[in-house]
Amino acid sequence: MRILVVSTPKTGNMWVRTLLARLYGLPILELPSAFSPEKENNLGKRWIAHGHYLPSCKLLEWAKRNQVILVTVIRHPADALVSLQRYIQAYQDDASVAPELVKVMVDHGDEASLDRLVAFVEGSFYCDLSISISWMRLGVSHIVRYEDLWRDPVTALYRLAAHIEETTLEKVERVVDQCALKLLRTIPGNDRKFFRKGDVGQWKELPEQVLRVMRETPPYPEQFRFLGYSLDPDDPLIVAPRQPRRSLNPFEEVTQFENGVPVPAIAAIIFLSYKTSEARRWLPAQGTRGSDSFFNWLNARDERDAACPTGYPHLTNLAGFIYRSRSDLQGAFPDLDGLGRIGFVQWFITTASSEYALDDVFIQTVRKDFLDWANAPAQADPFPQNVPLITNYLSYLYHLRRDLQKTFPDIWARNRMDFVNWFLLTGRLELELTRDLVVPIVLSWTQSASSPVLEQTSRKPSRRSLFSFPLQRRKQRKGQS
Repeated sequence: MRILVVSTPKTGNMWVRTLLARLYGLPILELPSAFSPEKENNLGKRWIAHGHYLPSCKLLEWAKRNQVILVTVIRHPADALVSLQRYIQAYQDDASVAPELVKVMVDHGDEASLDRLVAFVEGSFYCDLSISISWMRLGVSHIVRYEDLWRDPVTALYRLAAHIEETTLEKVERVVDQCALKLLRTIPGNDRKFFRKGDVGQWKELPEQVLRVMRETPPYPEQFRFLGYSLDPDDPLIVAPRQPRRSLNPFEEVTQFENGVPVPAIAAIIFLSYKTSEARRWLPAQGTRGSDSFFNWLNARDERDAACPTGYPHLTNLAGFIYRSRSDLQGAFPDLDGLGRIGFVQWFITTASSEYALDDVFIQTVRKDFLDWANAPAQADPFPQNVPLITNYLSYLYHLRRDLQKTFPDIWARNRMDFVNWFLLTGRLELELTRDLVVPIVLSWTQSASSPVLEQTSRKPSRRSLFSFPLQRRKQRKGQS
C-alpha cells in the first residue's frame, strides 16, 4: 500500500497522514517540495507521504504505475489562510520558512502589516487553493473534508477507509483516539507547535479588508463555490457542533498508575493499538497489582521479540513497540538479531526517557539486561581466563569500529592489554560511558590476580601504559630481573 496525500497547505494534511499511517501501519516518508519521479521510484512497497503538488502528467503516470492511492483534503479557504498565518508566526525563526512569507504573515499591529497581508491574498494565495481544486477536478483522488474530520472524525475516517482498504469501525475509533492532539503533541518526531487546536470558523477573526478580497475578487468567489464554502457566518459547515463521543482511551483522565508512576502518552497509544477484546485483560488499565497488569506487561519481555539471540539483552514490550513504530530507529538499527540490537538498547536507555517522558522504572529492566550482557566475558574470547578482561561490550565496540581493528589487529592475544588500555584511558571518555561499563574491567585486574597475562608486543611499553597498570608491570619486571 502506497498513499500520497496531495492538497493545499494547512488543510489538515498532517492529521490525515497520521490517521491513515496508524490505521494501516504505514511508515511515514518525507518527500521533497518539488516532485521528481526519478527520485521517488524506490520508496518501497508500503508508505504514506504528503506533498503540496499540482497534478502533472509525470506525477499522474508515476502514481498509476506504482499503484499509489491519492487522497486530497479540502478546508474552508479562509481557515486555511488563518492556519498558514499562525504557522508562519510560530516558525518565523526556522530556516526552512521563506523570509518573504515571514514578512507577510507576521502581524506587527500596524497598517503596513495589514497591507502586506491583503496584497498576499490578492496576488498569490488563490494559487495554493488551486492545488486541492485541481485534484478534485481530475477525479483521481479520494476527497476528505477537514470540517467533517473535525466534527466527527470516526465517521469521516471510516468513510475514507472504505475507498482505500476496508477496516473495522472499532479500529477506526482506536486510531482516532491514538491521534488525539493531546497525544500527538507528546510523540517524538511530532512538533508540539505544529499540532494546534485547529478549530473551524477561525476565519471570522480575519480583518474585513481580507474577507472583502475573498468575497469579491476573482477567482475567490468561484473557488469558494467549487469547494462548497461561503463567508456566511451561519454556514452549516461552520456552525454545526462537534459530535460527542466517548473515548476508548482509559488514560484520558488518568495521569498516574496505581503505584504513583506517571502515565506516559506512549502507554495510552500502546493500549489503544490492541483490540478491545485483547486489551480487556489489562483493565483497570491504571492497576499495577499482579503480573497481568498493563503496567507490568509494559516492563515484561517483549512478546514479539523472537529474534533475540541467546545471551543478548531483551527488549520490553514498551521498548519493542517504540522500535516498531519508528522508521528512523529501524533505519538506524536495522538488525535486532545482531549489533543493531545493542545500538537500539543503548538508545533506549539513554534517550527514550527524555523523548517519551518515561519514569526510570520503564528503563530499569532493559538497563539491567543490557549491563548483564555488556559486562560478561566476551563470548568470542578464546582466552576468557586471561586478564585484562574483555567484555561483550568491549568486543561490540571493536567490531563496530574499523579504526580500532586497524590499531589493535589481535585484541585476544598480542594487542589485548593495549586495547583495554585505550578503552580505560581514552575510549570511556570519548564515548562518555558510565561507571557501570568500566568498573568490571578495572576490577578484573584484582579479582583475577592469579590469571595469566598474554604475551604482549615486543616493543617497549609507553609511559602511559606503565602508569595505567603499575602493579602488573612491576610484577613482570621483577620476574625478568
